[in-house]
Amino acid sequence: MCKVDILDKTDKCPLCNNVLEWDGTEKENLYPNARVARRKYQFLENVFLFASIALWVVLFIIDYTTDPEFLWSFTAGLVIIFANVLLRLTILGKSSYMAKIVWTIIIGMAFLIEADFLTGYRGWGVNFAMPTAILMWDIAIILLMLFINRRNWQSYLIDQLTALLACGVMLILMWLDIITFPYYAFGVQVFTILMFVGTVIIGDRKAREELKRRFHV
Repeated sequence: MCKVDILDKTDKCPLCNNVLEWDGTEKENLYPNARVARRKYQFLENVFLFASIALWVVLFIIDYTTDPEFLWSFTAGLVIIFANVLLRLTILGKSSYMAKIVWTIIIGMAFLIEADFLTGYRGWGVNFAMPTAILMWDIAIILLMLFINRRNWQSYLIDQLTALLACGVMLILMWLDIITFPYYAFGVQVFTILMFVGTVIIGDRKAREELKRRFHV
């Protein structure tokens, strides 16, 4: 349909997706077959998932038969879930550096808070794990802006605004007395605000233009 010469071995045209006619001559692939590599990784992911489920079932049986009052296997299950999500979303995922970092931090924070609840809830999940997660988020943004993507540093302003929203959630939890040790959380909030204000001031015109573009002002 599109009258282009396809030199690789493929059944469909990459432009129009129509089925190609083979003229009988053998042609050598010029590019690696990405689909084969993806199927290989998908197979390994599925094997890891099945092994994780089997491992958790064994741990649950051992836990329930030995000490049914304290189900430590649920904590082990959280570790297994964390490992699977980390593998699929961050290590083998195709998302950006920032997305992988954010997902890793969010999943890790959720794991720690849930572990706090499963072990009797002493409050360290919301008092320390949540502020630490946001602080790591801030540090990751700074490192990406300075060393990874210096030419397009202003694109991380939206991530800074998201971190500010997370600080707003912490502020609500402090107001509801769910966060009972507010000093650390307050320090992280101040650091996040200063980071955003400093980026806007130092970034000057590029920062203002990015915010206008993002919010269509």
